[in-house]
Amino acid sequence: MSQEEGDRLRKRFNVLAKKAEAFFQEAGGESWKVRRLADQNWVLLSEEQQASADGIRRELRKTLSLLLPEIQDAPLLDKRDLERFAKLGRTMDAALRFEPFRGNKIGHLASDVFREACEEARELLELLPRKGPWQPPVAVRDPFSKSRR
Repeated sequence: MSQEEGDRLRKRFNVLAKKAEAFFQEAGGESWKVRRLADQNWVLLSEEQQASADGIRRELRKTLSLLLPEIQDAPLLDKRDLERFAKLGRTMDAALRFEPFRGNKIGHLASDVFREACEEARELLELLPRKGPWQPPVAVRDPFSKSRR
């Protein structure tokens, strides 16, 4: 993946996170019950709100799946980080449907669950190299060596 492509995907992720925050504000503004993770809350949303959330979810999953190879190849990240990133993506996806996902209990605010997962994902993305694939440093001539060329 090129540096430009990686930067574009990171920006796309940030745009989608902002869209999700706006969605949670709109959906949660209508009823305090809708703000929380609960199985029945999805049906309380209007068809337009459901379509909006589904669109964000679809784009988010696509963007995160395109970022996975970059995380997999990053020198500062390991298999656990890759698994964590995938879990964070599933957590964000579930929060957009107001569903609990592994450790998120019914009753937590969906927007808080999404925001926390999003922040953790951003922290992992910050560890990705910004200048293309990692390469070992170029050998530098030792300034204290006795040979002068």
